[in-house]
Amino acid sequence: MNPPYASPQPTNHSVSLQLLAQWLNANGADKFDHTDPRTLMADRYPHGLFSDAEVEALIGVFKP
Repeated sequence: MNPPYASPQPTNHSVSLQLLAQWLNANGADKFDHTDPRTLMADRYPHGLFSDAEVEALIGVFKP
């Protein structure tokens, strides 16, 4: 049973989906270069989070 203080559900899902699609187009993964795993990791994670050996191991996972 839903509590009486729950927020109402959106009535127009198509508008919500359209707004989500617009946000993803503006902020989504298209900004990353998916062809180079090193660039992808450099863009997504702070410098120094992974050692060079860890980066090489992760790149090995990315490559088919």
